Amino acid sequence: MARNAQKVSRSKGRRNSSRSRLCGRRDPPRAGSQLKKNFPSDPESHVLEDALCLVFLEFQFAELAARSDDDKMINALRKSWQKMTEPARGEALKLNFGPREKALLERALNC
Repeated sequence: MARNAQKVSRSKGRRNSSRSRLCGRRDPPRAGSQLKKNFPSDPESHVLEDALCLVFLEFQFAELAARSDDDKMINALRKSWQKMTEPARGEALKLNFGPREKALLERALNC
């Protein structure tokens, strides 16, 4: 049984290393927890956070707002807004929101 476990672990190691070589990478990609740890000072983590917040606002905000109370949504919007850079905030304001979502966003930003 130990012999089979060695074969499996070896094959996984080879598969991952060959995939990295094919992609031109020597090191594994940075993990999300690593980016979060360095968030305040790391430009890459700001880009990732901006993208996540914009995806939330464009594709998930309306659905979540429909099943959540206003105070909860306003709190979530404020937290997302604080994480975003100024350029991302500008892009967020260009998104098309429904009347309720627009009102929630305005309330979150005006306090």
